[in-house]
Amino acid sequence: PAERQRLFNLVKRTGAEGVVFLSGDRHTAFLYKENGVLPYQANELTASSVNVSFASESTELDSRQVGAGYPPENYGAIEIDWENGKIGLLVKNKDGDTVRESDIAFADIGLD
Repeated sequence: PAERQRLFNLVKRTGAEGVVFLSGDRHTAFLYKENGVLPYQANELTASSVNVSFASESTELDSRQVGAGYPPENYGAIEIDWENGKIGLLVKNKDGDTVRESDIAFADIGLD
């Protein structure tokens, strides 16, 4: 928690806009959204692992999580739609199909 807060403080102190967090190595994919920790909505895509799966379902759920976790083999992708001002955080299965998605408007992350 202290390192997480340190990261949020850095984003706030530098005035960075449009920050989206990407992480991995949990052997399950998750999408997260959280208000109140940055000047705008905090969004995160956690994806892993493309080559090893330890489960077919995840029961993990917390207040920041968007939908269910996805533990089968997966990877993350980001789609930026410049024309419509939005970002898509995508969880893809081993075949490249989108299995989880979170759309973010530029305005929701401090970009206009």
